[in-house]
Amino acid sequence: MIDEQKIRQKEFENRLNDEQCKPFIKDVFPFIDKITIRLKFQYTGAMEIENGQQIIKTREDKFYFRIPCINPECIYSDLNLINEINSLINFRETNMNGKKLCNGWQDYVRYKAKNYHCQTHMDYEIEIKYHNDENIK
Repeated sequence: MIDEQKIRQKEFENRLNDEQCKPFIKDVFPFIDKITIRLKFQYTGAMEIENGQQIIKTREDKFYFRIPCINPECIYSDLNLINEINSLINFRETNMNGKKLCNGWQDYVRYKAKNYHCQTHMDYEIEIKYHNDENIK
């Protein structure tokens, strides 16, 4: 159990450090007012979980888009929307829908054995609100 706690603590610290190192949205993309992310999760492992969430990031928030997995036993979840958000911004698009599959390890036993991924499904909808400034297009 001590090893599992160390792994989970390391994962938590890595996420925290990663987020703290990210710049603020206003510093990277000053032409963005708000990023809204709607999520719907489904996990059908040892327990069945469904969950919906909404995340709203404003100009004052960090440009960080790793999403925690809803499977409470998952180790090293890889749910991240940074590429999708960068794509929207690069093409000045406002909406994107899609699906992702968590490839973290289902639990500590599977992490040690390296034999079974989490498989949580995440549906997402991203909406970006830009400034109404014609100079940014």
